[in-house]
Amino acid sequence: MLRRWLDALAKSVWVKRVTGSLRDIELWIILGSIVGLLSGLAGVALTLAIEHISPMLIGGAHGALVNTGLDPGLLWVIPLVALGGLASGLITSFLAPEAEGHGTDYVIESIHRRKAELRARVAVWKIIASSILISTGGSAGKEGPIAQSGASIGSTIAMIMRLTKVERRLLVLAGVAGGISSVFKAPLGAVIFALEVPYKRDIEAEAVTPIAVSSFTGYLVSTQILGGSTLFNAPTITPEGVYRHLWIFLAIGLFTGLLARLFVRTFYWVADRVSMLRLHRALKPALGGLGAGLIAFLVPGVLGQSYWVVGEILGGTVYPWGLLLALTLAKVLATSLSVGSGGSGGVFGPSIVIGASGSAALAMLLTGDPSLVPMASLVGMMAFLAAAGKVPLAAIVMAVEMSRGYSMIAPAIAAVAVSTLASGGDSIYRSQVDTRVDSPFYLGLELRQILRKVRVRQVMTTNVITVKPSQTLLDVLRLIGKTGHRGFPVVDEEGRVVGMITERDIARYDRTKLDKVRVEEAMTRHLVVATPDETLDDAMTKIIRYTVGRLPVVEDLDTMRLVGIVTPRDILRAYKALEATIE
Repeated sequence: MLRRWLDALAKSVWVKRVTGSLRDIELWIILGSIVGLLSGLAGVALTLAIEHISPMLIGGAHGALVNTGLDPGLLWVIPLVALGGLASGLITSFLAPEAEGHGTDYVIESIHRRKAELRARVAVWKIIASSILISTGGSAGKEGPIAQSGASIGSTIAMIMRLTKVERRLLVLAGVAGGISSVFKAPLGAVIFALEVPYKRDIEAEAVTPIAVSSFTGYLVSTQILGGSTLFNAPTITPEGVYRHLWIFLAIGLFTGLLARLFVRTFYWVADRVSMLRLHRALKPALGGLGAGLIAFLVPGVLGQSYWVVGEILGGTVYPWGLLLALTLAKVLATSLSVGSGGSGGVFGPSIVIGASGSAALAMLLTGDPSLVPMASLVGMMAFLAAAGKVPLAAIVMAVEMSRGYSMIAPAIAAVAVSTLASGGDSIYRSQVDTRVDSPFYLGLELRQILRKVRVRQVMTTNVITVKPSQTLLDVLRLIGKTGHRGFPVVDEEGRVVGMITERDIARYDRTKLDKVRVEEAMTRHLVVATPDETLDDAMTKIIRYTVGRLPVVEDLDTMRLVGIVTPRDILRAYKALEATIE
C-alpha cells in the first residue's frame, strides 16, 4: 500500500513541476531541508524511545562497572538481553531484513553497489528494532540505526521526486547527516562524517550542499524538542599542558589504533562465525544476546549504550585501571556479540566507550595521575573513533561538539594521526572503499570489463603537440589559444617527457611577465603517465585518482620517450564503440 502511494505521488503533476522549475542550488536546499526535518524527527524518536524504555529495564544495573561479587541479583540481565536480541531478530527477519546489523555499513554498500536504493519501511523498523535491542541491554549505539533510517528517508524522497541515481546518492548521504546530527547534536561533525564515511581515503565532496542543509535542519529539530545540552562535559587543557603531556597522547594514539584493530577483527570474526550457524536468522541475534547477557552479568558496565561510564570518567571519577581495562575488553566482545550476530544497533556508540575507557586505563597505568584521566579519555575517544571507522576529521569534530572540548583539539590531532596509522586498513565499515576510483558506482563493473579489453596503444593520439622546457609561458598561452588544448607534455631534445604544463600552471604567474618565465620553471614535474600496453581501465583509474585531464603515453618508464597521449574523451569514444559491438 505504501509503495503504491509513493508511486502515485512520484507521477503527480506537482512533483514534475517542482523538479522542473527549480535551479540546482534551490532544489538541493529544499530537498536537504525536507530530508533533514524527517531524519531529525527520526533521530528524536529513537532518542526518546531509548531514554524512556532503557531506565525501566536496565537502570537497576547501572552504577557498577564490574560485578566483582558475582551478585546473583543481576542474573536477570542474561535473559533480558537475549530476549532483546530475539525481538530484534524477529523484526529484521520478517519485516525488514536490511535492518539487521549496524546499519551504516549497509548504507555504504547501497551507495557503492545498490544504486542508493533503500526501502521506506526500513526507516521505521530499524528504529523499532534498535530501540528494543539497546533498551534491553544489548551493547549497541544509535549511530547505525539513525544513519540507515535517515538514508532510507533520503532515498525515498529521491525516488518520489524522480531524481537520478547520482542525485539519489546525495540525498541518501544527506539523510545520514540529518539523523546523526539530530542524535548526537553535532551538526558540523555530522556533515564531515557523511562526507568521509563512504571511503577510507577520500570524501564525497559533491554532496556538501544537501548534507550541510540536512545536518543543520536535523540539529535544529533535535534541539527544539530535546534541548541543547551536550552528551558529555569535557575537561580543559592549556597549551603548556599539551606540550608537557604530549607523550601520553601519542601513546594513546598507538594504543587506540591497535585496539581498533582488535575490535574490528573480533567483530567480524564473531559475525562470520555466527553467519555460518545453521539457525534461523531470527535466532542468531538471540544467541548473540545470550552471550552478551553473560558478559553483562560479569561486567554490568557494558549494558546498553554505557554512556554513563564515559560521563563519570570525564567528570573526574577515579576507577582502577584494571576495572577500566576489563570494561574495555568486555565492551568489545559484547558489541561483537550483540551487533555482529545480526542484532540491530550501531557501533559508533560502543566505540566511544571503548576508546574512552581503554585510554583512561592506559593513562592510569602509565602515570598513576587521576588528573590526566579525563583528558586522556576524551582524546582516546576521538582516536579510537577515527581508527575504527576511518573518519579522522569527523571523529575529532563530533567529539568536540558532543563535549564542548575545544581545548582538546591539538592533542586529539596528534593522537588521531598515530591511531589512524596504527590501525592500518582495518575498518568497522566493511563496505568502505579506498577512494572514488574504487567505487563501482563511479567506475562500474560492466564498464571496467569493457575497458579491460582495450589497450592504450589502440586509442591514443600519436600526433602530439608538445612544448620545450626552454619556451616561455607566453608561447604556451598562444598555443592554447590556437589549439584549444589546455595542457601539453614538455619534451626535451631527446624526446623524453620531463613535465606537463597546463593553463592552471600559467595562471599562477603575472600575465604581464609571461614572456620572461620559462616552461621548465612552471611545469609540473610529478608526472602521471601511461604505457602503450596498459588497459584503458588502468588509464581511467589514473585519470580519476590523480584528477588529471590527460595522460602522456611513454614507450616505457625507463626511457620516458613520448609516443602519444590519451584523454578521457579517447577512452569514452573507445568504450562507446566497443559497447555498440557487444550490443
